[in-house]
Amino acid sequence: MYKINQYNNDKKQKLSDSVSINRIEIRPSFLSLFLFSLQPKLVTLFGVKGSKEDFISIVNKRPGDKNREGLRGKLMLSIDNGSNFMSDLAKIIGLGFLAYVVPSENVEMSSNINLNENSIQNSSRKVISMKGLLECLREVVPKNLNLDFNVEASSIQYQNRILDKFHTMLKFADGKIKVDTLLRLPGANNVARLSGKVSNNLILSEFDDIKLLNDKEFWRGSVKVNYTKKHNVISGRFSVHDLNLDKYNYSLLDGLSKVQWLKDLKYDANIKINVNGFTLNGTKIEGLGFLLKIEKGRLVTGKIKLSGEDFNVTGNIKILADQKYIKPLLDVSITGDKFNAGILKLPNLIEVRKDSRNKIDQVQWSRKQFNFLNGKEDFDANVQISVTKLNTGQDVLKDFNLDAVVINNTITVKKVSYALKYGQVSFQGYLRLNLMYIKFFVVGLDIKRVAQVIGIDNLSGKLNLDGEIKAQGKSFHNWANTLSGEVNLQAQEIEFANVDFNSFITDLFSSKNKSGISTLTHVGIYNGSTVFKNVSGKASIRNGICSTSLQFEIDQASGSVSSNLTLPNFALISLSRFFFILPGRSSPIYVDVHLDGPIWRPKMSFDEDLIFNTVIGEGGS
Repeated sequence: MYKINQYNNDKKQKLSDSVSINRIEIRPSFLSLFLFSLQPKLVTLFGVKGSKEDFISIVNKRPGDKNREGLRGKLMLSIDNGSNFMSDLAKIIGLGFLAYVVPSENVEMSSNINLNENSIQNSSRKVISMKGLLECLREVVPKNLNLDFNVEASSIQYQNRILDKFHTMLKFADGKIKVDTLLRLPGANNVARLSGKVSNNLILSEFDDIKLLNDKEFWRGSVKVNYTKKHNVISGRFSVHDLNLDKYNYSLLDGLSKVQWLKDLKYDANIKINVNGFTLNGTKIEGLGFLLKIEKGRLVTGKIKLSGEDFNVTGNIKILADQKYIKPLLDVSITGDKFNAGILKLPNLIEVRKDSRNKIDQVQWSRKQFNFLNGKEDFDANVQISVTKLNTGQDVLKDFNLDAVVINNTITVKKVSYALKYGQVSFQGYLRLNLMYIKFFVVGLDIKRVAQVIGIDNLSGKLNLDGEIKAQGKSFHNWANTLSGEVNLQAQEIEFANVDFNSFITDLFSSKNKSGISTLTHVGIYNGSTVFKNVSGKASIRNGICSTSLQFEIDQASGSVSSNLTLPNFALISLSRFFFILPGRSSPIYVDVHLDGPIWRPKMSFDEDLIFNTVIGEGGS
């Protein structure tokens, strides 16, 4: 049995208390648990400095036949060129060993480490596959190995992230490894502590009493790896409390292009996970349970159950990477009673800016670039969702159904349908990296709800729409500038509050002069409201300009509207013409009303001289 300790004056002393080192090279080998070459730039032992040519090798050799299974050998230290012992030996071995035991689809190991700069500098890297990682864990921890490793580093670069203030202790004794790790992960106050025990033999590796504590977040569980002639099987169970997924910058879709390990992995897996209370995109969920299975190139997250105030769904999520698929296939199937779409982090459609009086100053389309198709050319997907009530935050969509596929970096929506409070919506289309097309049919759209989004608070009614639109670009702002299509519109009633065209027309009958007409156009028309009936028409959209032609009826008149709405900046130019018949006359006359300006605050204007000549002149003729 070998212990890395230095004895001085009958006192047991750690090697790290006696020596220091500036530069170390690490070259891991899969043939043994420890095989490192260390080339110090400057070695100090008991105050005596060694030359930079000094060299030391640490090898845990396999005894006897090199093909013999097991690792029962001794830890050997061999010193070349007359070098002295090296500082913090345990820290360096610990860093190398940790790269073997941390689960990841790829583990990157740096060959150059500069401890004086408190960083790991990547020079040449060795990438360990998931299969290779598990084969490393199959090696036996020697029972005669008795070592304490204490590893500290203020900055570690791992998978393009910086893990700050890393600290781990590995204690080897009686063929087991006790792990206690503390590290600061990316994000604010994101400090995690991981502990557990590792033991293994030729047929079984066990990870017992695994605990991870991260603020209020707590993981606990165990994992076993069974090695057999036919199948190697990973099994385990975890319970998680107060999981905050917003602290971790990870996306399942972003990782799908990196599942080559799933094709190469010769291990089956069966891991049960239960989560009590977790947060995703600011939305809290009371419970999540699922079974993670891997078998023959298939990763299945099955028996998923989301529960809580806004959640009651079940389903399966599969990643299929076996031989019959050219690309990994993501297969999603979700059904249930309630689902809160807040966890999906849908993009904002528009951005509203208000002034110091809380009045809307500007409305513009979101310029944020869509990124949900970036890098998705490496996988395909099938998505089917059926939920009785889908909560979007502003509306509750009933009987929501989605059927979509992703093929060759194109999202094709076969069908989306859901019920509104007073109607129904359905659409289909496709979304490519720089192109969008939608064919839609809407019955009973709540005009009030839509108008309020862009700052209009005096419109209400139900609108029916159908048509086709297409656009180019990678943001809603791009789409608004390039939108083209044809849309049919129809409504039984649309009410304009604070504008009374019926009273305005009847009061015109009794007007005697221009002063009276001016009073009506500046004051009288704004008392009351108007219900427009039997509204119908068509909108033609070309390169972001929406030209609309409508016909309507009100109690005292009928008429038409012609308007141009510039979609990129919501600038409106509109002319409404009201036809009516003066008392005692048989021929109709008309009054024009202009509505111009930003759509959330347009200015209404009249040609008072023309109204006077038309109305008073006709009445007096």
